[in-house]
Amino acid sequence: MGRTGEKKGLPPAAASAHPDPMERWVTSFGWLVPVCVALAVYHVALNNFFTWDDFIWLDRARTFKNDWLQIFRIDVTYFDPLVHLMFLFDSAVGGLDARWYHCVDIALHAANSCLVYRFVRQLSGDARSALYAGALFAGSFAVADAVLWSSSRVDLLSTLFALEALILFLKYLRSDAKRDLLFALISYILALGSKGTPLVLPAILFWLIIQERKGLERAAALVPFVTVNVLYVLLLKVNSSQASMPMEKMHLNIRNLLYAFCDLLIPEGTLATLDLAATATVLFIVVTALAVISKHEKTRGELRRTGYCILVAALVPVLVTTEFRLLEKEGNPIALLLSPSHRIYLASAGAAIFAAGVLRFLEGVIARLSPTVATTAVVAILAGVISVDASVTRERDFVWEWNGKITRVAFEGLRAYRDEIGEGAQLGLISFPGSNGFLTPMAKVCLGRNDLTVLQKAQMGVIDEAETVARAERSYLFVLGNDLRIHDKSVKFREQLVLNRMALAFPERKDYAFMCNNAGKTLVAEITPLL
Repeated sequence: MGRTGEKKGLPPAAASAHPDPMERWVTSFGWLVPVCVALAVYHVALNNFFTWDDFIWLDRARTFKNDWLQIFRIDVTYFDPLVHLMFLFDSAVGGLDARWYHCVDIALHAANSCLVYRFVRQLSGDARSALYAGALFAGSFAVADAVLWSSSRVDLLSTLFALEALILFLKYLRSDAKRDLLFALISYILALGSKGTPLVLPAILFWLIIQERKGLERAAALVPFVTVNVLYVLLLKVNSSQASMPMEKMHLNIRNLLYAFCDLLIPEGTLATLDLAATATVLFIVVTALAVISKHEKTRGELRRTGYCILVAALVPVLVTTEFRLLEKEGNPIALLLSPSHRIYLASAGAAIFAAGVLRFLEGVIARLSPTVATTAVVAILAGVISVDASVTRERDFVWEWNGKITRVAFEGLRAYRDEIGEGAQLGLISFPGSNGFLTPMAKVCLGRNDLTVLQKAQMGVIDEAETVARAERSYLFVLGNDLRIHDKSVKFREQLVLNRMALAFPERKDYAFMCNNAGKTLVAEITPLL
C-alpha cells in the first residue's frame, strides 16, 4: 500500500495543522543539510594530489582515442566503462589539475547524500528522518577513502545509480507505472557499468516488495534485474582471463566481512586496538536487535529494517575481495589500498538510514515529554557525530595529503625532463612512491609518452639483461631524495649501461666488467646519502 501523507510517522506536535517554522524549513530545505555536511567534512580533499591508481585512470584517459575499446576490458573483477568516460571528461576539462577531480568526487558524494535523503523521505514520508539519514551519510568517516581518493569514484558512481534504482523501484511499487520500472532497470545497468558490487541490489529490491506488503507475484518485476545479473556474471566468466583477479581465484573471507561491518561504526585507528571477533559480535547483536524491535513505531521500524537490509546486502561483496588491512596510527600508508573504507560506500548508506530510524525513534520517545527538548537532543547528537566524522576524516586525509605531496614532488620533478625524454626511453626511479604498476602510468602521464619502460629495479653493476643494456643511450636514472628533491643521475647510469653492454658483447674482456662494476659502485656511493 502506498503512503498517504507527508506527515506520517511524525510526532503529534509536528503533525498538527500548523507546523512550527522549524518543521516547515526542514520540509522545504532539509536536503540542503546533507549537501552542506558533505562539503564541510570533505572539502579537505581539495589539497590532495593524485596517488597510485589515479595515474592508471589518467593514462587511460590520455590514450582513450587510440584505444577506446579499453572501457570494455575487465578491471580487477568487474567492468567500469562509465568511470573510464568520466575520467575522460575530467581530463578534458581539468587536465592534470587534481583539484578539479576532487571537486567532482565531493560533488558526487553530495549528490549521493541527497539521494539518501530523497529515498528516506519517499520511504517514510518524513522530512526529518530524511534529513538525519542524509546528514549522517554525508559526514560518515567510514567512507573517507571513497571520497578522498579519486580512483574510488567507481564506488561513488555505482552507488549514485544504485540509489536512483532504489528510488525508482519504490516509486514503481507504489504507482504501478511500468516506466518507473524500466528506468529503475536502466539505473541498475548503469550502476553495474561503474562497478560490479551492486549485483546485490535485486535482494534489496525484493525486501522493498515485502516491506511495501505487495504480493509475491510482484517479485516477477525482479526477473529483468536477475537476468542482467546472470548476463553480467557470464560476461565476467568469459573474459576472466583479462582480470587481475580471475573469478576462480576468489574465495570467501569472513574476516573481511567483520572488518567491513565494524569499520562502518568504529574508526580504523580504534578498531585496530580491539578484538575483532568480540567487537563484531557485540555490534551485530545490538544493530540486529534495534532493527528487529519495532515498539509500535511503524515508520521508524521500516527505516531501521530497510537500512539494515541495505547494510547487510551491500557488505556481501567484501567476502570475495583481497585481504583487508586497517591503517593503524604511524602505520604504512600502503594499507590505504587494502582498507575496507573504499569498499563499504553503499553499505554506509544503509547504516545511515538505519541510524536515522534509531534517532527518529529516540526523538519520538523524548517528544512525549517535551518536543523542544527532543529536537535539541537530536540536533546535539547529530552535531556531535558530524564533529567526530570531521575529525576522523581530517586525520585520515593527512595520510592522503602527505602521500600526495610526495607524489607531486616526484611528478613535477620528472615533468621538468619532458622535452628531454623521448619515446622508447627507460627510466630507473629510485625511492619514488608506489610500485612499478603505478610508476609506469605515472611516468607516461607525466611525460606524455606511450613507449616508456620503468625498470623494476635499477641494478648497479653488470647485469645479464640484453634488452635493458640495448637502450643504454635512452636510459635515465632519477632519485627522490629525503630532501624531497629529484636528483638526476642519468649520465653516470648511461655510462654504466654502455660498459655493461660492452661486457656482454666481449665477455673475454674482463676490464669492461671491472669498469662497469666500478661505475655501479660509484653510483651507489652517490645515491646512498640521498636516501
